[in-house]
Amino acid sequence: MSSSSWFRWWPLGLCLLVLPALGQATQPGWFTDAKTGCKVWNAFPVSNEQVTWSGECIGGYAEGKGVMQWILAGKPTRKKYDGEMKKGHFDGKGTLIFTNGDTYEGQFRDSERNGQGKMTWYNRNTYDGEWKNGLMDGRGTYKWLGGNIYAGSWVKGKQEGRGKFTFLNGNSYEGEFKDSMINGRGRYRWSNGDVYDGSWENEEPNGIGTLKIYNTDELVTGNWVKGCLVQEDRMVALNKSEMECRLGVKPLPPPTPPPKKRI
Repeated sequence: MSSSSWFRWWPLGLCLLVLPALGQATQPGWFTDAKTGCKVWNAFPVSNEQVTWSGECIGGYAEGKGVMQWILAGKPTRKKYDGEMKKGHFDGKGTLIFTNGDTYEGQFRDSERNGQGKMTWYNRNTYDGEWKNGLMDGRGTYKWLGGNIYAGSWVKGKQEGRGKFTFLNGNSYEGEFKDSMINGRGRYRWSNGDVYDGSWENEEPNGIGTLKIYNTDELVTGNWVKGCLVQEDRMVALNKSEMECRLGVKPLPPPTPPPKKRI
């Protein structure tokens, strides 16, 4: 006879919005303020738009503090940069507002988000941390409007390295991530007190790990396979049903009886 434990965790559901919606985007390039003749690098252009620059112009390029305003059909759009420029590029501290309402406040270099900064998307998700070449890269915290929070390491816009994911339902995971998924060594805590500490692969316990059941203080240790642990007298299933485990995991063979002694 076998028994099973079945636990569920909140799916990550990352849905990261790394880049803003740009409409009919065209290639980045130099744009010239028609009134002043001052050039600015337009890193996020759309077709048929123009720009204006309110700050200084040195050697024909925008320089220092000022406001770069995008113009479409002769009217100012919502898209605007208010901050520092260097040789026509966003460089230093500034605030960039996109047409759809996405807003970035922080450091720029070569017209890209580089350094420390905070991005607030139109859906009110936020990221506050380090950036590199326009992508989340380094240490930072991403907060979803629904309540999920990830704080940890990022590489090229993905969760990579060590971090902590806190879920709306009270569950949490702290450990290693790869390609924005739970991968490596880590500890998952359920809101009811149960804890799994061990190896993970593609967000499933896979490898050596220990499950501690809060109500009984029982420790269940073994070699997990895709969220399933098969033992002689029972099966333990994490994030799936016992039937799913039985279909995907072969049970362990019964122990070999000791040889009979000859009399």
